[in-house]
Amino acid sequence: MRTPRRLGSLLAALALATVTLLVPTALIAPATAAPADSQLLIVLDASSSMLEPASDGGTRADAARGALLGVIETLDPEQRVGLRQFGATVVGLDDPASCTDSQLTVPIAADNRQALRDAATSYLPYGETPIAYALSEAGKDLGPQGQRTMLLISDGESNCDPDPCTVAGELAAQGIDLTLHVVGFDVSGAARDALVCIANAGGGQYFDVTDTSGLTSVLTKVSTRASQDFTLDGQEVLGAADAASAPALTPGTRYITYLPAPDAVTHYLVQRTIPGSTLWVSINSTAQLDAQDIGTQLYGDATTAQSCDSNFSFPTSWGSTWSLTALAIDSGTSAECTSSTASLLTIENVGGSPQATGAPAEVLIIEEPPLISTAGLPAVPEEVGAWIEPPATTPQPFLGGTSLSNTPQLTDGSYAFDLLPGETTLFHVPLDWGQSLQARASSEDSISFTLFSPNRYSMSYSLIDVADI
Repeated sequence: MRTPRRLGSLLAALALATVTLLVPTALIAPATAAPADSQLLIVLDASSSMLEPASDGGTRADAARGALLGVIETLDPEQRVGLRQFGATVVGLDDPASCTDSQLTVPIAADNRQALRDAATSYLPYGETPIAYALSEAGKDLGPQGQRTMLLISDGESNCDPDPCTVAGELAAQGIDLTLHVVGFDVSGAARDALVCIANAGGGQYFDVTDTSGLTSVLTKVSTRASQDFTLDGQEVLGAADAASAPALTPGTRYITYLPAPDAVTHYLVQRTIPGSTLWVSINSTAQLDAQDIGTQLYGDATTAQSCDSNFSFPTSWGSTWSLTALAIDSGTSAECTSSTASLLTIENVGGSPQATGAPAEVLIIEEPPLISTAGLPAVPEEVGAWIEPPATTPQPFLGGTSLSNTPQLTDGSYAFDLLPGETTLFHVPLDWGQSLQARASSEDSISFTLFSPNRYSMSYSLIDVADI
């Protein structure tokens, strides 16, 4: 490969699999230290249904206990972790106390692994399922500031008011540095839908598990990622309900905004600083948009109806829940779309889904000047060369990024990591002028593989068992 000049990097995303990657370029980014204010609180279902059988032979309670004990041993002594249970002491909805039955079993603290072991060992399901109350109390446990992660583990619907999805949305409103992930233990139908709603409203991921191994994997991932920097990055900006009040967005700046309510539209002005430039706008959300559409549109200016580009996030045809939504649009090259000093950007909840309402999204603006000359640059090959089989190597354990803002860099080599249903992992590969990417992904299950350009435009998408890119 020629490396005369660095132009950018490709981003890649994988979902739904255990995969090995062979990637010819770059370096793995070193792990960053855990933020001093990061906290993780596990909210564990102790209702009587957790005594039902799990797929690996024991009960769901056995699986939860085993997974907790296993993950406790991997915790960094400095990691601040706590455990709250619900449904552990009161049986019967005829007793009002059943809907406030939740206890902070292990307060959030560092170096408390023995207390967590004791709590896991003595864990015994007993009563009802007051999820909303437990989440509300968990929010108080975590406090109003700092990087906070909540992991709800449950095997059923709440049987107490209020609606826990509403409570999750209220928690998310405390700031983008609070994330609520949810594990559904062997659930389906309405119970699964209710838990997915909680994850969506809480700005987190939803995971399906059926046994100790699956739950251990989720606990490991969430505990690791809880100590990483928050994945979305930028200054907060609120979209306007009408174009006349739209806030101005500047190229080269990242922003955090919030997805609109069902059938609502938010407006922004994207400023142009270079005459005739192409404006690229990308929207990156960690919301799991299950069976709903988010639409983006870029217009020539704030007063014209001239549409320059649009994009939509479509529901998956097989009903999976995704943890990444990435949309990119550009102003194009027509005179109507490049002559203005500012273009109008709209984001619309066209699917009418309440689950997306208020979910944080990162907006990145890139301005590309008009191409003047390619003189002096090496010629770019018209066709990509044949696949070059890399040398056989032992795959290295690898933890990818959770959004397009925190993608670690890869070098030549082979990498292996686990993905659970609905999970997405990302990495980036720097390329120079004239270089191309060669990558292979393989799995026992079907996976999707997506490549993004440096402006976060999706260049390819495939649903694959084994693929060469």
